[in-house]
Amino acid sequence: MIPSQIQNGNHNFKLKLGNTYNVKELLIKWQKASAADYEIEVSTDGKIYNKVAEFSGLTGARTDKIILSDSVEAKYIRI
Repeated sequence: MIPSQIQNGNHNFKLKLGNTYNVKELLIKWQKASAADYEIEVSTDGKIYNKVAEFSGLTGARTDKIILSDSVEAKYIRI
Protein backbone atom coordinates (compact mmCIF):
# COMPACT_ATOMS: atom_id res chain seq x y z
CA MET A 1 0.00 0.00 0.00
CA ILE A 2 1.35 3.38 -0.98
CA PRO A 3 0.42 6.53 0.98
CA SER A 4 -1.24 8.65 -1.64
CA GLN A 5 -2.29 12.14 -0.73
CA ILE A 6 -4.14 14.29 1.75
CA GLN A 7 -7.49 15.68 0.59
CA ASN A 8 -9.58 17.94 2.83
CA GLY A 9 -7.47 16.89 5.82
CA ASN A 10 -8.04 13.20 5.12
CA HIS A 11 -5.32 10.71 4.26
CA ASN A 12 -5.85 8.06 1.63
CA PHE A 13 -3.94 5.05 0.41
CA LYS A 14 -3.93 3.71 -3.10
CA LEU A 15 -3.22 0.10 -4.05
CA LYS A 16 -2.12 -0.64 -7.60
CA LEU A 17 -3.01 -4.26 -8.35
CA GLY A 18 -0.94 -4.44 -11.53
CA ASN A 19 -3.74 -6.00 -13.58
CA THR A 20 -7.49 -5.52 -13.61
CA TYR A 21 -9.34 -7.98 -11.36
CA ASN A 22 -12.93 -8.66 -10.37
CA VAL A 23 -13.00 -7.71 -6.69
CA LYS A 24 -15.73 -9.01 -4.38
CA GLU A 25 -14.03 -9.16 -0.99
CA LEU A 26 -11.38 -7.13 0.87
CA LEU A 27 -9.64 -7.79 4.17
CA ILE A 28 -8.13 -4.80 5.97
CA LYS A 29 -6.02 -5.33 9.09
CA TRP A 30 -5.86 -2.11 11.10
CA GLN A 31 -3.40 -1.22 13.83
CA LYS A 32 -4.55 0.53 16.99
CA ALA A 33 -4.21 3.90 15.21
CA SER A 34 -6.90 3.10 12.64
CA ALA A 35 -9.43 4.98 10.54
CA ALA A 36 -12.77 5.36 12.30
CA ASP A 37 -14.48 6.50 9.09
CA TYR A 38 -13.42 5.48 5.60
CA GLU A 39 -14.56 4.77 2.05
CA ILE A 40 -13.37 2.19 -0.44
CA GLU A 41 -13.15 3.35 -4.03
CA VAL A 42 -12.10 1.43 -7.14
CA SER A 43 -10.76 2.45 -10.53
CA THR A 44 -9.64 0.76 -13.72
CA ASP A 45 -7.50 3.73 -14.89
CA GLY A 46 -6.28 5.38 -11.66
CA LYS A 47 -8.08 8.61 -12.54
CA ILE A 48 -11.82 8.05 -12.16
CA TYR A 49 -12.84 6.33 -8.91
CA ASN A 50 -16.21 4.88 -7.88
CA LYS A 51 -17.19 4.44 -4.23
CA VAL A 52 -18.13 0.83 -3.47
CA ALA A 53 -18.29 0.88 0.34
CA GLU A 54 -18.39 3.33 3.26
CA PHE A 55 -17.88 2.79 6.99
CA SER A 56 -18.06 4.99 10.09
CA GLY A 57 -17.74 4.80 13.85
CA LEU A 58 -15.14 2.02 13.91
CA THR A 59 -12.27 2.12 16.42
CA GLY A 60 -9.10 0.40 17.49
CA ALA A 61 -7.04 -2.48 16.19
CA ARG A 62 -9.26 -4.78 14.15
CA THR A 63 -9.73 -6.68 10.93
CA ASP A 64 -12.47 -5.43 8.61
CA LYS A 65 -13.78 -8.08 6.23
CA ILE A 66 -15.68 -6.34 3.46
CA ILE A 67 -17.89 -8.35 1.12
CA LEU A 68 -19.37 -6.29 -1.70
CA SER A 69 -22.88 -7.03 -2.93
CA ASP A 70 -21.53 -7.30 -6.50
CA SER A 71 -17.99 -7.83 -7.76
CA VAL A 72 -16.36 -4.79 -9.36
CA GLU A 73 -13.50 -4.43 -11.84
CA ALA A 74 -10.49 -2.76 -10.28
CA LYS A 75 -6.87 -2.11 -11.10
CA TYR A 76 -6.62 0.48 -8.30
CA ILE A 77 -8.20 0.49 -4.85
CA ARG A 78 -8.25 3.67 -2.76
CA ILE A 79 -9.03 3.63 0.96
